[in-house]
Amino acid sequence: MLDNKDYYFAQSMHKKKEDTQNLTSNLVEKIRSRVMDSNLETGAVFMTVDQIAAEYGVSRTIAREAASQLKALGLLKGRQRVGLVMHRPDAQDLMKNWLPLYARSLGGESIQALGQLRYTLELGAVGFAVTNATEDQTNQLKEIAAHFEAVTSAFGQTEEADKTELGFHSLILEMSGNPLISGMHGVLSDYFRVAVQKNPNWRKVSPDAVWEHKAIANAIALRDVELARNILRHHLDNSLSELRG
Repeated sequence: MLDNKDYYFAQSMHKKKEDTQNLTSNLVEKIRSRVMDSNLETGAVFMTVDQIAAEYGVSRTIAREAASQLKALGLLKGRQRVGLVMHRPDAQDLMKNWLPLYARSLGGESIQALGQLRYTLELGAVGFAVTNATEDQTNQLKEIAAHFEAVTSAFGQTEEADKTELGFHSLILEMSGNPLISGMHGVLSDYFRVAVQKNPNWRKVSPDAVWEHKAIANAIALRDVELARNILRHHLDNSLSELRG
């Protein structure tokens, strides 16, 4: 049990920590607003940590922590012998950082939430994929579907089959021509694939998966948006139902 001296010391340290966190959070928001309102281009010099500390009247420790948080957000980037420079956030990198923490905070609902996010992303993008896919991409998609059939027929839903299916869905999103969509899907699908393997309701082999992949590939090759979307919806509905058990 703490005596009075230790208790007040512990309380003082806790208060000091809270004050530091508040000062840092306030500074981050001030700098974030300044960065967003500035006309500086990517790569332009913003400030050094010492300049931030002096201008905002905070300690160098707080200025350095605020700078670290802004670099983690992708708004600023450190450059040796220069200081902090303007930077454009990379959505894929940001998603890699927040997705595992977000999923963990959801507990048992995390797989459902990830599945629904993947569902929404793919269905929303398949129209762009049909419109923008090249002939080489549609042929490649058919080849991946055929390889998936061969692997699952011979060995079941092995690790090779998992990789093949991930490649199939990743290519569809790549066909959209939007690097933001394809990048986010890459992170989401890779994490989702690992996460669902831990779910007791996940059945490894879906009896409809083979023909669904082939039908989706053929519909995209025919440039039939509604057909591709309807088959993909059925395919993703099956995945979500597996997760619900």
